[in-house]
Formats: sequence, C-alpha cells, structure tokens
Amino acid sequence: MDEYVTSGSVTPANYPNEVMLQTNGPTVMSGPDYDAESSFANLVREMLGHPLVGITYAGRDQAWSARHWDRGTGSGVSPTHCDNVRVLGADTRFTPYDRSTGASRSTTLAGKAVQNAAAAVAARLRESAGDVWDVAPELVELRAGRAAYGDQELEFSEVIAKRFGFSGGEIIEGGEVRPMGGDTGSYAEGPVFWEVCVAAAEVELDPELGRVNVKRTATVADVGKAINPQLVERQDEGAFMQGFGNAMFEEMVYGDGQLLNDNLLEYRVPRIQDLPSEMTSIVVENEDGPGPHGAKGCGEGALAAVPAAIVNALADAGVPMTELPLTPERVWRRLKELDDPESTEELT
Repeated sequence: MDEYVTSGSVTPANYPNEVMLQTNGPTVMSGPDYDAESSFANLVREMLGHPLVGITYAGRDQAWSARHWDRGTGSGVSPTHCDNVRVLGADTRFTPYDRSTGASRSTTLAGKAVQNAAAAVAARLRESAGDVWDVAPELVELRAGRAAYGDQELEFSEVIAKRFGFSGGEIIEGGEVRPMGGDTGSYAEGPVFWEVCVAAAEVELDPELGRVNVKRTATVADVGKAINPQLVERQDEGAFMQGFGNAMFEEMVYGDGQLLNDNLLEYRVPRIQDLPSEMTSIVVENEDGPGPHGAKGCGEGALAAVPAAIVNALADAGVPMTELPLTPERVWRRLKELDDPESTEELT
C-alpha cells in the first residue's frame, strides 16, 4: 500500500495531528467523535490536491468541535465525495500526545498544524515530481491526486515509486503550532484571538407572579471564518443555552456549608418548554482570525452576553436586578421592594 504520512503537533494547547495520504485507496479519517461530514479532508486536499487517508488528533473545538471543521477548510478545491471518508476514533497507539483542549482553540491551532503538515508533504511531492521532469518544484501542480507539469501527469503512487525506486515508501513531515518568543508555554505566545460577547433579548414580565418569559433572543458569533456554518450556529445556540440557564434557573444552594441541590432534580436547568419562541444566531465572517482561512474559535461569547441582555431587558421594563438567577420569587420580591421599599423586612 503506497501512502504518504505527515504528522503535526500543537503546543501549548496541544492539538496534535497525524495525517496519512493513501494514494491508491479510500480516505480514512480519525479523531474524537469524527463523522463523514468532517472537514480535515478538504484542508489537506487543498494542500495536496488529493483526499487524505487518515488524520488522528486529540482535541475538540469549543465551537465547531474539532471533528467538523476539517473537511470544510479546503472546500472548493479538488472536491471529493464524503463517501471517500471513513471514520475512526482516536487511539493512543497512534494519536500524538495532547496536553489538553480548551480556550476554543482546536480549530485555530489544530487547523494550522494540519495545514503546515500538509504543506510540508505537498512540498516533498512537488520536489519528487520535479526531479522526474527535471523542473523546479514550484512549477509542479498538485490536483486530484496527481502531480502535473504542462501536459504531463503522474499519480501520487507513481511519484512515490519514482522517488524510492519501488512501489512503496512514505514521506513523513511534521506541522506544528507552538508558542513563539519564549519557553513559558503561555497562550499569549501563540496564535491569539478574542471572542466577542454580543446578545439581545426581549422579555415579558408577569408582575403578579414575578415570572419572566424570554420571548426572543439574538446572538452574534464573530468566528473569522465559519468552516461549518450550521455547526457554528448550533454551538452559538449551545452557548446561549448555558447563559440562559445562568440567567433564569441555575443556582447552587448551600446550607451549613453543604450543597443542598446536588442533583438535576433540584438543580434547575433549562427545559425545551423554557426556550424562547424565536432564537437568532448571526454569524460574522471577517476572516481575521489566526486559524485556517482566518478562522477563530467561537461558542463561548454568547454565554457571557446572554445573562446581561436578559437582565438589561428586565431593567428596561422597570425592574433592575442585581442577583441571578431571575427566579419568580426573587423577581416578585424585587417588585414589592420597588413598590414599597419599607416592606422589604416584612417579606424576608
């Protein structure tokens, strides 16, 4: 089996990658919770002009989840049908070391590592084909699993055979993203991006019961480049749900130093019937991130913005609150306090 292998590792967020291009077989991709709609294949295909056989990495993005950004990053370049992708789970036998995942950085860091690794393999392919035709490597094109120069073409398997003198062999190259300018392992020394917190909410208040109903919401995800737009929206909605729970329901209750609601029966989380009737996620793409095609992480910004938007909407209705969550009892007491500040002691 003729194949090209490239490995990439990421430090300090450590999203290591291993990419294998098999020149005469199906595409195989591996990673945590991978599926056939993933996007690594397009990213490497963009660099090599051919689908890859396998990618292994340890990491998950906050927003897209690392398993889904991969194929989309190279979309529009040498299309390959998703049926060419077979999904494998990460395996410690061949998955490079990963320190941790976090800070919404899988797409940004793992994506750049894969790009760098694939570019290194592409350079070797061009070099090998250039030797065959006695031309400079930069004159060789890679497309649809072939190396081309003018009207001459070679399958990747033929390039490999000519490089090593037999049908077989491999080229191993690495790609990494790591801290620059120091040895502290600080995120500040690596590719940096910030998530923007933007949200809006429309609420309805029942003053008799103190019940707040969130009717409509909107959130903005500034993602640089939406590698998988549908997943970006779903991740943004997930961030909304977390912020919505913080604003309306979730609270850890203690008594005598003990947590009293340590189960999901008593720790209230949002239910389907609690959701707003209208939720809008707006995806902004300025391609200004440090990741592939200007991508950057998302999926956390709405979490911070949603509680503030809901509380501010309630304040606009005349009920400023300084404590979360906005339980009916808490809001009702606040209404009574606003009506008659001297009645506060009677209500406690």
